[in-house]
Amino acid sequence: MSDFRAEVVAFIEAHAPRALWGTATSPFQGHWGGQDSGYSSADHIAWFEAALQRGWTAPTWPVAYGGGGLTREQGAILNAELNQRGIPRPLVGFGLSMIGPIILNYGNEAQKLRHLTAIARGKVRWCQGYSEPGAGSDLAALACRAERDGDHFVVNGQKIWTSFADKADWIFCLVRTAPTKHSGITFLLIDISTPGIEVRPIELISGSSPFCETFLTDVRVPVANVVGEINAGWQVARALLGHERDSIGEAIINGGSRPTILASFSLRDHAIDRIGVDASGKLADPILRAAVADHEITRRIGRLTLARIRETLQRGGSPGPETSIVKVFGTELNQERWTLAQRILGLEGLYWESDSPTDHALARTWLRSRGNTIEGGTSEVQLNIIATTVLGLPRLSSSGKVTPAGSAPAAASLLTEEQEMIQGAARDFLASSAPIALARAMRDAATPHDPALWAQMVELGWSALLVGEDAGGFGLGMTELALVCEHLGARLTPSPILSVALSTEVFGHDPAQLAAIVEGRVIALADHEPRARRGVHETAAVETSGGLSLTGEKSAVLDAAAASAFLVTAIDADGAPVLVLVDAAAEGVTVRAERRLDGRDSGRVVLSGAVGQPVDARRLPAARDRATIALCAEMLGGMQAIFAETLRYLKTRQQFKRPIGSFQALQHRAARLYIDIELCRAAVGAAARIADTEPAHLAAHASMAKVRCSEVFEHTALEAIQLHGGIGMTDEHDAGMFLKRARVAAETFGTADWHRDRWAALRGY
Repeated sequence: MSDFRAEVVAFIEAHAPRALWGTATSPFQGHWGGQDSGYSSADHIAWFEAALQRGWTAPTWPVAYGGGGLTREQGAILNAELNQRGIPRPLVGFGLSMIGPIILNYGNEAQKLRHLTAIARGKVRWCQGYSEPGAGSDLAALACRAERDGDHFVVNGQKIWTSFADKADWIFCLVRTAPTKHSGITFLLIDISTPGIEVRPIELISGSSPFCETFLTDVRVPVANVVGEINAGWQVARALLGHERDSIGEAIINGGSRPTILASFSLRDHAIDRIGVDASGKLADPILRAAVADHEITRRIGRLTLARIRETLQRGGSPGPETSIVKVFGTELNQERWTLAQRILGLEGLYWESDSPTDHALARTWLRSRGNTIEGGTSEVQLNIIATTVLGLPRLSSSGKVTPAGSAPAAASLLTEEQEMIQGAARDFLASSAPIALARAMRDAATPHDPALWAQMVELGWSALLVGEDAGGFGLGMTELALVCEHLGARLTPSPILSVALSTEVFGHDPAQLAAIVEGRVIALADHEPRARRGVHETAAVETSGGLSLTGEKSAVLDAAAASAFLVTAIDADGAPVLVLVDAAAEGVTVRAERRLDGRDSGRVVLSGAVGQPVDARRLPAARDRATIALCAEMLGGMQAIFAETLRYLKTRQQFKRPIGSFQALQHRAARLYIDIELCRAAVGAAARIADTEPAHLAAHASMAKVRCSEVFEHTALEAIQLHGGIGMTDEHDAGMFLKRARVAAETFGTADWHRDRWAALRGY
């Protein structure tokens, strides 16, 4: 694909006018086609015409229907290159994103030839006729009638919230052709210029809107305009909703629609401009600084989640219920964005009109965003879809009948064959040799480390994953280690794998140390001190003839019992930080076991003149970030495991003669947990890839993953206890063990607050 990417870049360089670069803020920004849209500029005319010659107005459609004939992968490359340069699509709109894919999949040849070519050439603009005054979330309750009259239907009824109907040429409609609710609906294409159609714009609380209400009175539509079969339109409608939610979610995650004056709006720049920075360069308001950082992190992770779903769809087919994740998350994120912008402005952001067009545009955009969680299917409906279709929770019909729980559809794998093998080996080994029962038994026996179990892991090669082949390792990367850590976390398996990840990076240029790590040597980081929260580090390093003499005390040392050596952070005589390798058996080293909440290996290391050797400390930040990513992978495994247990309980526990998982309140809680976990999956996967491919971005991605995973793991465990009721509070249930692990993990390698703060610093505020 490198040749094709070069071809795309060359085409963009030659034909996309420079005035368009950096102007795109939404996938729906650009030329919409049709008779009443016009072009935003002469530059966009030139861009559209150039792309049209290549078929790249509809790049992945067949050439026979006006498209470019590109594969999905090629189309993704084209979009990625446009996104990277901020260039708007040559052509946008519902014709491309919604009705076009439906005609491709469900339309007959005559419909494809007539409509797809017109869409691709920008000749026709489409709008959507789904919702009605009495059929919004309950779309199948629609009442707009279509009665057969020879070769035509006569349509009577009203549609509402028809976006851009006042500018559209055609409308795709759901109409009732039989009295039965779902099996009496037909999908119909209607020329909006047909006599009997009246369109009236609707004004929203923001002062304007794209929405209209559409009235149809004795409108005659050819039967040939039915897509699919008569009375079988519900299946077509549901397929189109997948494309709609996907496109809405993508648009909003990438910034959403907004006035031209806010085209280049940045929450970070907005905060710096309105709040100002202190002498250290930080935003003057620490509360808003944390809020802006959290929003930026969440938005970045949202984009990673969208990319992950895109890649999954490319391997597995058309958009399905997983697009509801993007819709719920993206719309709520957009509302948060504009609410936060309002908070930053304070009273100055509450004018309907003002001397500052930007300020009152922000106020109106904030008002407009409130509709995001309603349009295109409410958040509540999307949560219902996730709960029943994705998670397989039991359904409750309007008649009160409960449909038993189903199984969630398997997602297409994004792993390589080698990664699949590593994951499978980890899953099988831990299932048989290290179940959660082992972690419980070790906790009860106060045995923090099992040398025999670690020896088996070493035999499997887990200590060698990150070590280069020249030092006896496998030369793999953080993605492979993360797969192993995910399964370790799912079973709360005690192991020193995090310390191995850290020390492998620290000793990346020391073949002897790396060879020892491959053989199973554990070198633990001794960094935290009892007074460290107050910024006081007291461990001193004094130069002696044999190395550096260490005096001080380190607490919460991870893998203290397993370690044969420690990497100790200290301060030298000049007050400079140093890193010292000291043998655990050296004179002056005392290790005392600490029994933490989660039972994981932890200890206090007392140093009384212990002599060690200096180590290059410059590799420590990256080493800590790699260990953080491995920890996040463990947390991801843990949250998935306890969530799966909670789902099983919701499907089987009976209350009031029905499974508790059929209650909507519990379904929505479960669906929101699922969304959060999917965001964590995307964050961890991206951080692992970045660690090996783009080290300059390692710190930012490690912090993103740690912020999200710390909070979601703990929340998932707390929800597990709540949803299990009293049994969740008992020690015999595993929920409490996961909660304890989550709480400890949240404090390890930097809290969410610490990583939020670091993110803001990395972003320059």
